[in-house]
Amino acid sequence: MKISLICPVWNTPRELFHACLDSVVNLAGATEENFEAIFIDDGSSDGSYAILDAAAKRCPYMKVVHQKNSGNCVARNKGIKMATGDYIAFLDCDDYLCEDFLTNALRTVESGKDVYQFNIYKRYEKDNPTLYPIFPHCHGDYTFPNFRSVSWVYAWAKLIKRSFLIEHDVWFPTPVVTVPRMYRGQLRNYIRGEDNYFCALLSAEAEITKLETWYGVVHIQREASLGKRSVTATDSGYLGLYIMYRALWNEAIKRGNAALIQFAAKGMAQHWALAENKERCPEGWEPPKSE
Repeated sequence: MKISLICPVWNTPRELFHACLDSVVNLAGATEENFEAIFIDDGSSDGSYAILDAAAKRCPYMKVVHQKNSGNCVARNKGIKMATGDYIAFLDCDDYLCEDFLTNALRTVESGKDVYQFNIYKRYEKDNPTLYPIFPHCHGDYTFPNFRSVSWVYAWAKLIKRSFLIEHDVWFPTPVVTVPRMYRGQLRNYIRGEDNYFCALLSAEAEITKLETWYGVVHIQREASLGKRSVTATDSGYLGLYIMYRALWNEAIKRGNAALIQFAAKGMAQHWALAENKERCPEGWEPPKSE
């Protein structure tokens, strides 16, 4: 078995970026036969691209791709297409892997299920280096749409069979193609709630998601994260999530998936009701009349 790790990189605080990179290039037990790390430089302007290229020369299982800034979703989709592993995992460039990630991952995927979810730690920048278990009592598998906790939305807390993603056409939403652009400037390629879209579509297509109790990733909670800046800069938090669920509803209609249609409609209604800036909704993306 082989695991493919996909990590987009874009202008991340240097200390966090180095912690992420170090956790990958020094991952216990990693070889070219059982692991590959695909780093996608999404048009970084902070010198990250040079650090990635230098690391790839020293790490035989590391691959680096450079692209113009197109957003996290485009980068992840590119990584999926490039991957050669049996299973895919995602990592954000301000998070890092636990030391025994690969050992646990390879043991887990031996059973051959389509989707696994593992536990994660959260670490707040202000509390460094305190680790907080996110869902320590994770147990029992789940099926769509009976999600048992918010953990289902974390794409970077999963191991997914690559052939399953391709066969069932599961991808991240992309700016303009899947959803309209709502943001400007440096946020122009940002999609709010892309993990919600991907994980809902993934779970709707998968028969079951197997829950694992081991910890695989340390997630860094930052006040200056891209998601928080998008809300602060545009006041579009709930509206952005509404747009994402509207795109998911469109996809569910195309697929004729009744459960996904109902799930997306519920998400649309919830976030439309909370949005205070409905006038910013792109033309044609208002709630469907049937809703």
